[in-house]
Amino acid sequence: MKVTKCETFLTNAGLRNYLFVRLSADNGLAGLGEASLEWQERTVETLIHEWVEDRVLGADPADLQSVIDAMIRGQYQGSATVMTVISGVEIALWDLLGKAQEKPVCELLGGRAREHLPAYANGWYGTAVHPAQYAAKARDVVACGYTACATMSSLVNGCGSLTRSPSSTRSRPGMRTISPLLWEVTQ
Repeated sequence: MKVTKCETFLTNAGLRNYLFVRLSADNGLAGLGEASLEWQERTVETLIHEWVEDRVLGADPADLQSVIDAMIRGQYQGSATVMTVISGVEIALWDLLGKAQEKPVCELLGGRAREHLPAYANGWYGTAVHPAQYAAKARDVVACGYTACATMSSLVNGCGSLTRSPSSTRSRPGMRTISPLLWEVTQ
């Protein structure tokens, strides 16, 4: 199996962008990696096409370690941008290798470490501007089964619409509990 194509996909998720890299192989499989670096996605994308592409085209994903080691040794800056590029490509190579072997990547890395992995919603607030919009979007997150969500503290502090609750579910004055982790402004 050899990598024959390197593509990038820049997507917009409301308040931020995400960059994905897809490596396709001569056997028809493709591996996907995520290479986002907040506000620097275009720079990462350029590095993928101008610096990495020639290094991965023709490479065998089974030789993943030597491909990644060569990229690490082949750069001298060691910046977050360069390491994000390498990380995204490595993730895509692992994905491609897992698909080729018909195994989940965790098995290739030594086995599952946990039975369940907790997840939190991120970017859920999207285009919300007003407190009521944040609260509505938070209720949607809870309805999807999430028990936690990330937000920028400036959003919470700026409008006062949501805050992380303590371990108890008791409400503060002017707040109503909408899940064990979220409160809504009721005033």
